[in-house]
Amino acid sequence: MVRGIEPTSQITPEVMADILNSMSELVIYQDTENKLLWANRAAAESVGSSPQELVGRQCYEIWHQRREPCVGCPVVEACKTGQHQEAEITSPDGRVWLIRGDPVRDVNGNIVALVEVTLEITEQKKTTDALRSISAEWRTTFDAISDNVYLLNTEGKIQRCNIAATKLLGKPFSEIIGQSCWKLMHGTSAPIKGCPVTRMLVTHQRESIVLPLRGQWFEVTADPVLDEAGNIVGAVHVLTDITERKQAEELLRQSEERFRNFFENEPMYCYMISSEGIVFDVNKAALKKLGYSKEDLIGRHWKMIYAPESQTKERQLFAEGLKIRTIKDEEMVIATKQGNRRIVLLSVNTIEDETGQILYLLAVQEDITEIKKAEEALRKANRTLMALSACNSAMVHTTDESELLKEICRIIVEIGGYRLAWVGFAEQDQRKTVHLAAQAEYEEELLKDVKITWGDTKRGRGPIGRAILTGAPCICKNIQDEPYYVPWRDVAIKCGYASSIVLPLNAGGRAFGALNIYAGETDAFNQEEIRLLMELSDDLAYGITALRTRAEREQAEKALEESEKRYAALFESAVEGILVVDIETRNIKYANLSLSNMMGYEEQELKQMRFDALIPKDSLEDLLSLFYVHVRGENIFSSEIPFLRKDGEKIYVDVKTLPVLQGKITNIIGLFTDVTQRKQMEEEQKRSAQKLLKAMESTIEAMSATVETSDPYTAGHQRRVTGLASAIAKEMGLSEEQVHGIGLAGIVHDIGKIYVPAEILSKPDRLSEIEFNLIKMHSQVGYDILKDIEFPWPIAQIVLQHHESMDGSGYPSGLSKEAILLEARIITVADVVEAMASHRPYRAAIGLDGALEEISRNSGILYDADVVDACIRLFREKGLKLE
Repeated sequence: MVRGIEPTSQITPEVMADILNSMSELVIYQDTENKLLWANRAAAESVGSSPQELVGRQCYEIWHQRREPCVGCPVVEACKTGQHQEAEITSPDGRVWLIRGDPVRDVNGNIVALVEVTLEITEQKKTTDALRSISAEWRTTFDAISDNVYLLNTEGKIQRCNIAATKLLGKPFSEIIGQSCWKLMHGTSAPIKGCPVTRMLVTHQRESIVLPLRGQWFEVTADPVLDEAGNIVGAVHVLTDITERKQAEELLRQSEERFRNFFENEPMYCYMISSEGIVFDVNKAALKKLGYSKEDLIGRHWKMIYAPESQTKERQLFAEGLKIRTIKDEEMVIATKQGNRRIVLLSVNTIEDETGQILYLLAVQEDITEIKKAEEALRKANRTLMALSACNSAMVHTTDESELLKEICRIIVEIGGYRLAWVGFAEQDQRKTVHLAAQAEYEEELLKDVKITWGDTKRGRGPIGRAILTGAPCICKNIQDEPYYVPWRDVAIKCGYASSIVLPLNAGGRAFGALNIYAGETDAFNQEEIRLLMELSDDLAYGITALRTRAEREQAEKALEESEKRYAALFESAVEGILVVDIETRNIKYANLSLSNMMGYEEQELKQMRFDALIPKDSLEDLLSLFYVHVRGENIFSSEIPFLRKDGEKIYVDVKTLPVLQGKITNIIGLFTDVTQRKQMEEEQKRSAQKLLKAMESTIEAMSATVETSDPYTAGHQRRVTGLASAIAKEMGLSEEQVHGIGLAGIVHDIGKIYVPAEILSKPDRLSEIEFNLIKMHSQVGYDILKDIEFPWPIAQIVLQHHESMDGSGYPSGLSKEAILLEARIITVADVVEAMASHRPYRAAIGLDGALEEISRNSGILYDADVVDACIRLFREKGLKLE
């Protein structure tokens, strides 16, 4: 019996045998040597034998074709250990068996037999291995997922997580399993606001949120796990690291922002346009230049910004751009809101999605208006330079003025590219007409009745008259608008002229004509072009002047040749002496007969002499200095020059000298007139005049002394006034002759007081009005005494005016400012200063400081300011004493 199975009345050995034979497991009863004692039907059938055939044989021989027990046989191990053993054994045919071995003991507890129960588990093993493989694969896959995956129960506790989750949390599995996800992830005791797990439990569907966690960004999702009845039994909680995506999104946002900044701040004009040509965005540069607002353009077809002449091309290019997806640097004309034209280079690129579908078109316009203007200006400048060069060449090679003018006009039109050119000269007739001298591309209707003048009339105030009168260019940018162009406007426009420039032909500080140039477009003349055309007109004026000068010189040379013959005879027959001297050597080159007689030499003798030999030694230096003035090209007339005759007699000659120019001054021609007798007579007259003047001065002094004897209080007054007035005159820089005259006037300035009673002059009390008026008459009386005496100076007028004042308040005539002689103004100041500084019968002396204060206070009012300043300087700066 197997230990643990007690026989009962119900279970007999036979019943037990039947039970064991009915089992599908292989049941074997064997001794301790592994020999079979009994086997059930399943065991026998497994090897195609009957149970009786198996008894006495070793089990490892029967089932494993071995001569010894299998390694790890559980039956052998059960015999050894006395305990239940089991193991999986694979038979040679590849089947897998689960073998269980149990010892059978006797009543004494000794192992007497072994029971082996074997179950073939080949298919079960395959299934188990497959499940184990699937589980391992699932585990590997689960752990290989880069996202953080958690399996949660309905309470939010973590049941399982992958390796990525442990790395994120920084904890091993043991510290994660059983913990709530919000505690581990957020450190909170409850779900955070917006927790997708909490929301999922309500909605029974996936919920998600994007959160920052541990310096990274995650998209967090929660999906429900449902049982067969559809009840939530858990959740799959996934944290996907979207940091790179967020960074990419940020980079995309920054890129879009940079694009927006570029778009808005790009100086070129940028537009976003639909494939139908509708504007849905435009940058600031375009709006500012075009003068539109965004509301004006957005939603409108962008053809509205193009000038009419470019709209057809815009349609063609737009259609082509949709096909070839790009347009590069097409020149177009756009129009601002105010109607101004701008020239742009248009480039268009399509912006497409990943499928190649056009999202919109990005159009960029580079404004090249100024560049085109500069190019046009350069083209015009080059054209004008070529015309200028050709005109200069014509001026060099043409010798006839009329032909030159025609050629210049032709060059301006044909090479310069202008519509019309003509030259007019300013006539000096009464009507001051402008004479048409030459033209090119002549428009008969414009010029046949031009009737242009440079006089002060309506037509004279047109562009040509203004240029001639001012000597400056007159530019008409638009003939249609210029008011001064009215007399010629209709005809000019009919002829196709839109603008013009009139350039004066200047010579000798005035305009003698004008060069007129017309263009077919408005504002055709830029600054550089004007500068070059002014240079051309200056060159033309010089060329005309040069041709005229050459013609005049040729005529003059011819006339000179003819006149030389006439003047040679006159030269010899002239009454005046004529002398020609070399400027460098001072040798006499020629002398006529009159000069030979004047100097007492033969003509041949003079030709062998130097000019110096005719001059007295004491006058040589002065005369040679005058001689060399001719080096500067000046004419000289010298009076009473001393010369020496051959016999040693000194004679006096009036000499007029002229330089002779032959490129430079080469000779001097002198015209000599003997004035010796006149000189002698003048010397005699001068001596007589000096004697007379001396006698007159003595008489004046005697008259002055007479006045002072009648007024003892004013004794020395006239002398002191004379001294002070003379000093003031010298301080003001007057000539010696003027100072001398002022001195004589000062001596007699009060001579009229001789007719004033002495008791009035010396009266100590205040004068009555009649007495004062009597004294005031002394100026007029003095004038009456002196007026008939012929002095070299206006003595009588000085005496008459010495009590006049600058503001007209003086007497006797009430003269003011410049109507009073300067000499009288000087006497007035000297008279006041001396009178106030000296004692008078009716008052004590005020003193010099008081006198100077008086004239300073009334400077420019009563007294001449310059005279006052000079007087004060003498006393305060130069220490003059009033004596």
